[in-house]
Amino acid sequence: ESHVPEKAREDLVVVVEESCLNGSTFTDYVQKVPPEICAPKNAMKLKAAWKNVLAEVECAAVARQNFDNAANAGAQKGARVDC
Repeated sequence: ESHVPEKAREDLVVVVEESCLNGSTFTDYVQKVPPEICAPKNAMKLKAAWKNVLAEVECAAVARQNFDNAANAGAQKGARVDC
């Protein structure tokens, strides 16, 4: 919320709803958001915030995969290391 003024947020919501934007199409839109929708300074903040959202989603997927791998590893509790 703090990245973009309320009026620009409302305009973005209208664009997203009217264009039925999803994750990948919104990513494309954020890269070229028109200045009449969002001022360039705020658009840069929006791009950075969206990049963080995408990174969080990716990290969550990796964490889920690691959890699933650990759960499927069986009863192995550790590994012996000889030095």
